[in-house]
Amino acid sequence: MRRFSLFFLAALAVGCGGGAKDDGERVVFTSNRDGNSEIYLSWTSGKKQRRLTFDRGRDFQPVLRSDRQEIVFTSDRGGEGDYELYSMDIDGRNVERLTSNTFLDADPALSPDGSKIAFVSDRGGTEKIYLLDRTSGTVRQLTSGTGKDQTPTFNPDGTEIAYSSDADGDFEIYVLNLASGAIRKLTSNAFTDEAPSYSPADPNALVYATDRHGDFEVYRLDARDGTGQSRLTFAAGDDSFPVFSRDGSKIFFDSERRGTSDIFVMDATGENQRWLTNEGTNTNPDTRSRKIGRR
Repeated sequence: MRRFSLFFLAALAVGCGGGAKDDGERVVFTSNRDGNSEIYLSWTSGKKQRRLTFDRGRDFQPVLRSDRQEIVFTSDRGGEGDYELYSMDIDGRNVERLTSNTFLDADPALSPDGSKIAFVSDRGGTEKIYLLDRTSGTVRQLTSGTGKDQTPTFNPDGTEIAYSSDADGDFEIYVLNLASGAIRKLTSNAFTDEAPSYSPADPNALVYATDRHGDFEVYRLDARDGTGQSRLTFAAGDDSFPVFSRDGSKIFFDSERRGTSDIFVMDATGENQRWLTNEGTNTNPDTRSRKIGRR
């Protein structure tokens, strides 16, 4: 995996903000601009960026609950040397530890109603996807078999989870039906396909990152059968971790096209790309109930 290990973890862009207006929507992301991996909050115009965590541990992979009042994230702040899941209010207060063991727990994804968290853990020996029921506190394993399973994300009604897996030798996009346990494969090639995200406006629209062109670019496909694949970014430098805005009209992603990783936003068609951050290394954007992958 690029950028962070699992155990640690031709487009034109205008200036930061690009004259965009605040629309009442906020985005959370990870940044090291203050010397440590911390979680930040910003308006989707790029304005009013604010640091939310202030711990000596490493905080990253924030996901924002659909009502935008809670953030779930990954951190090693516990001091045991492993990664666990935590939650906090959207203002950074009331931090609560959600998992506690000697294994890796990371890659959180919130169900639409916030009652469940899908995440990646190696507690069974290799990285698989698990489901935490926040009401009962029970955890159950969702995926099995060979290979590593990563970057889970719920569909808009919470009935399915898309994720990436190298069960067939390289990372592809799969979808798991939570009721039946049935799995369908959406991509099949010799490259890495990962970090899927559903559109809340169209449950059949899914974006993901792929390195089939040498560097990572953002693609879109039909979540029912993998058809209709289309490329949305064409810049030199990795474009990855795409996530739709809450109304499905925009896609946020991180990009290295400017020499370091920054948060970008574009229309859902791939047009009007602009950057939101320009300080430090910034990754893992999220605007609603969504997980992001490679650490």
